[in-house]
Amino acid sequence: MRTPLARSLFWLPLLLGCAAHGGAPDGGADGGASPLPSPALSPAAACAELSQALGALEVRCGRLAAQDEAAWAKALCAGATAHEEAAFDAGLLAYSASAVACETAFRGSQPCNLAPDAPSGCGPLAWGSLAQGDRCDDPLTCGLGLFCERLSGDAPCGLCTTEPGIGGPCGPSAYGAPCQQGICDGTSCDQPSTLGQPCYVTAAACTVGLTCQQGDCLPPAPDGGVCGGAADCADGLYCQGGNCAPRADAGAPCSAGGCAAGLGCGLTPDGGSLCEPFVPGGPCVLGQDGGMCLEAEWCGPDGGCLPMPGLGGACVNGAPCLAGGCVAGLCSLLGAGEICTGGAACENGRCGGSGEYPVCEPNCGS
Repeated sequence: MRTPLARSLFWLPLLLGCAAHGGAPDGGADGGASPLPSPALSPAAACAELSQALGALEVRCGRLAAQDEAAWAKALCAGATAHEEAAFDAGLLAYSASAVACETAFRGSQPCNLAPDAPSGCGPLAWGSLAQGDRCDDPLTCGLGLFCERLSGDAPCGLCTTEPGIGGPCGPSAYGAPCQQGICDGTSCDQPSTLGQPCYVTAAACTVGLTCQQGDCLPPAPDGGVCGGAADCADGLYCQGGNCAPRADAGAPCSAGGCAAGLGCGLTPDGGSLCEPFVPGGPCVLGQDGGMCLEAEWCGPDGGCLPMPGLGGACVNGAPCLAGGCVAGLCSLLGAGEICTGGAACENGRCGGSGEYPVCEPNCGS
């Protein structure tokens, strides 16, 4: 099974989609007349830059072995890239070179306590050339300040619709509308709070670099400070019983999430728990949730960590795929209607729907 430390490979399409609009855009190629970003990047080039930065982040934070970094980064771009490349070639979307550079720089220095999809403040990563009211498929094909509104979770097509401003409805109750300005508190758009101002219970309610602690936006808390999660604490600390505490070193007693980088909380024969090192290709760390390994590896039937197979690799003996899903014994990108765990598993990068289980969404017009 995957380690609790592992960050899902499937959040990247969500990050790209959520960061696609809002903020300060680049100018058009001809001084503002063009609706697309300029200078522009293709989806493949943008994903290569972003995945490389994210891979380096995971290695630095002890969640990924350096030897697995290239395969892990490649898997992030397995879904969606080909579908978006076709839209890019047709002039329907492009990535902003300056926004992608900002994003990669942020990920290169972000604290390990923050999730890989933590808000960066870099603004829109990509947008398209479709106008308000145009029929849309990929969410990035709508122009700056617009989103692809699907009036049903199962609808393959939508219409480009104006993103809400401050006070406007957003989120799941508004067909997934992102905020053109501010942040979504779950139901409406609001301005993020600055230092010392009141906030919601999520870090995203505060400006970048601050977290919401006891209702106010403050810098990450020091050892002993009040917290509601690891992101509320300074790097190297975790949240234990509502207060920030140092992460334990190898051989020290531990609790879930309380070990230093590169370590997992393993069970001892007497029922206790100690922080144990993750060894690439070594024995699994046996915790309460089963065998744990570094990202891009899985705990095999013999109790050792094995590389996850990539696209085209054999997914036998329960091996999870690094990208895509297991089809007839091989790791493959999934087609419309197949059950998925995230966008990177699907041919078009979109996993959703309103049924009991998420499925790869059909393309518009199919």
